Amino acid sequence: MFAAASEGVAVFPAIHGGRMNVLYVTSLLDGDGKTAFCAGLSYLLRQQGHTTALFKPVRLGQPAEPLEPDADAAFFARLQGTPLPSGWPLELGPQEAREGLRPSSRQTITAALQQLSGQATDVIVEGPPMSGSQGETETTSLELPDALDAHAILLVRYSTRLTSEDVLAAASALGNRLLGVVVNAVPRHRSHDAQATLITPLHQAGVHVIAVLPEERCLLGVTVGQLAHHLGGEFLAWEEKRDQLLDHLMIGGLVLDWGGRYFGQSETKAVIVRGDRPDIQMAALHTPTKCLVLTGGYRPVQYIEHEAREEEVPLVLVQGNTLATVQALETLFDNVSVHHPQKAERFARLLAGALDPKVLIMASGKK
Repeated sequence: MFAAASEGVAVFPAIHGGRMNVLYVTSLLDGDGKTAFCAGLSYLLRQQGHTTALFKPVRLGQPAEPLEPDADAAFFARLQGTPLPSGWPLELGPQEAREGLRPSSRQTITAALQQLSGQATDVIVEGPPMSGSQGETETTSLELPDALDAHAILLVRYSTRLTSEDVLAAASALGNRLLGVVVNAVPRHRSHDAQATLITPLHQAGVHVIAVLPEERCLLGVTVGQLAHHLGGEFLAWEEKRDQLLDHLMIGGLVLDWGGRYFGQSETKAVIVRGDRPDIQMAALHTPTKCLVLTGGYRPVQYIEHEAREEEVPLVLVQGNTLATVQALETLFDNVSVHHPQKAERFARLLAGALDPKVLIMASGKK
């Protein structure tokens, strides 16, 4: 499997004299997993007794155009139980992203960081990616670690197209601010390839690989509420469980096998079944199920609704038939986000399992 993280590599340096530790997390490309990493590391450090703050200082866009509130910053505020700060993150246009922070932007960001110093021992900063959508270098991403006096982690999402040369170029650009690289979302059947083509060459070039994180299905999940909204469905029971995560879809059609064996293959599933098939519905309810989607506009018989309420399984009624519903669900997972507390907790467990124990000890600021 993968080589362990090098001894002595610290995600955060040990605290000296009460100084706040600042970790800057950037990535090679947008979508590499920075938000999940920041949220998971914050969760992990809080478990170790530290007070952490999550901070997203900038987002890249068109300041002249009205933008929706930043979803990542809103998620961070939700995790911390704080309101979303007004005016954050700063919206930077393409020119400032490419050419670097204006003095006024730099001053505003550093002043905000100073305010966090009284609230947290460790601040985790989500920065923009190092490469723009057209492949250009985002100078702002290179300037922020210096502006924040932060140590940096470079996060890269594994793919067969990613080369060690790509990662080494980005690591070199971060200079002595770089603590190391985290390789994210490695499919289990690609672990040996990732080791040979990416991780070993990085080690040989003197770049620390702090962690290698496997692909995790939970992080690709959606909530029951998102599924119901996607289908235009109506909750018949347990709408209050709309925030439960699910990551499997199972079709309750012609189940030739014993229903319990078939539906028992997943505990994090939604079952799509005709509303007039109580036999299949009952078989699903006798296994761990996150949601029953009843198709065809058929309301369930009374004993099914009673069983669902007893088992605390949401019932969602849709008007389309099963085939149309399944076709509609083909796009359900297209725009999955990491903005769910359970995903932060799961990512924290991935980090705890992937980081060398000595790294975790130093990350928590303990001797």
